[in-house]
Amino acid sequence: KNKIPLWFKYASKSSKKEISKNKIKELFINDFFRELYLENSDLFKHKNNNDQILPKRSLEISVVLENPFETNIKIMFYKNITNMDKENIKDLIISWFLIGKNGGYQTYNFKFINQKTKWFSDDDISDGISYFLTLSYIRFDKNDCIVKCNLGVYDNIALDILINSLIGFNKKFKLIKKISIS
Repeated sequence: KNKIPLWFKYASKSSKKEISKNKIKELFINDFFRELYLENSDLFKHKNNNDQILPKRSLEISVVLENPFETNIKIMFYKNITNMDKENIKDLIISWFLIGKNGGYQTYNFKFINQKTKWFSDDDISDGISYFLTLSYIRFDKNDCIVKCNLGVYDNIALDILINSLIGFNKKFKLIKKISIS
């Protein structure tokens, strides 16, 4: 009456069953999974009901930045997001801002792009450095995240980095519907 479940059964390492490479294109971690597949291949063909297939959604991005001293970033979501997602987005934006606050997006001073392997930093050249000035707030409403900041004198790469970071976040979690920067 108490049968050993199929998933508990394991194959010996010296299995004599041959697997045709043309017939089975699956890679198995060890003999256990290969034997399991040979006994009941339907287990590998069907997805569990618990697996959630996320629909393919497109992300709209709109950038019309007229005044970098009053930058508004609005991120619209498909649904209400969890507190964990809010914290992740908040951390992403704060990290992006802190890099800009410390002059990290000054493209004219990039070293590796200019193929330099050794250089000296001149502390007297502070007039041309791109610094972000203030991050006023990051506010989450029902389906939105609204960020207000003062980018000061910035390089365009700074906005590209923020947008690319949000795109990367969205590829993983499929939450963002639209990014609007004005």
